[in-house]
Amino acid sequence: MSNQASVTETQTETQASKTGPKPKELVEGVYLGYEVGRGPKKQVIDPNEVIKLASLGMKNTEMAEWFGIDDSTLRYNFKQEIAKGKLELIQSLRMAQIQTALGGNVVMQIWLGRNILGQSENGSVNEKEKVLPFNSVPDDMFGRTPEVNDLCV
Repeated sequence: MSNQASVTETQTETQASKTGPKPKELVEGVYLGYEVGRGPKKQVIDPNEVIKLASLGMKNTEMAEWFGIDDSTLRYNFKQEIAKGKLELIQSLRMAQIQTALGGNVVMQIWLGRNILGQSENGSVNEKEKVLPFNSVPDDMFGRTPEVNDLCV
């Protein structure tokens, strides 16, 4: 009898798996967010979700469409969250560029040197940061007379 019982249980399990998993049901839950919109369009939006979408590089119009609200409503209610998300995107991109440069990518090293460090091919950036003139030596630098300096240069 024990063999028949185990066969019956196995058949029941395989029949359940043939029908597939039980469909998921929507369940009402509570989460924190800002109430935005008016009338029947009023809804609660999680500010962390706005930060996440902005950090992925989504435009304001795309985020507003995602939440089903007007673009101006999104900008008015989530200005700080959008700014924070965009800053996170900039930071992550900068970090990726720096890691690429540190990994040995010469092109990225040159680009970061020019854009972050202000370096250029000729060595000068602007009037305040002129390259030192190496073709002339001050008269008193080595304690020599101007005539001797002229011979050394």
